[in-house]
Amino acid sequence: MARTAFTVQTLTGPYPSNFLMDTLTFAAADTVNQNSFVYTGREIIIVENTDASTRNVTLTSIADDLSRVGNVTKAVTANAFTIFKASELTGWIQSTGLFHLEGDHAGLLFAVVRF
Repeated sequence: MARTAFTVQTLTGPYPSNFLMDTLTFAAADTVNQNSFVYTGREIIIVENTDASTRNVTLTSIADDLSRVGNVTKAVTANAFTIFKASELTGWIQSTGLFHLEGDHAGLLFAVVRF
């Protein structure tokens, strides 16, 4: 089954009046199908854990030129945020052009911002 796509929010320009965002839209983790987004190497992934327990986020890598795989799993404590800068295509961009990630609980909310 296809992963559930997150909508990427884009900062609109290089000047101070353009790169501010009034609102971030968060979406819950899909714990059955996992998630993805169209990846350019200019994204920031913001994760909020709204649950009362620590929850895990996994960023799914692919083998790089040296066949190394390096999935990243991060524990996010209750009612906390974590931020990932996704700026390196090698080892992360899937053959479909997507970035794969997952949360282990629907209380994990994601916002993806392209800069």
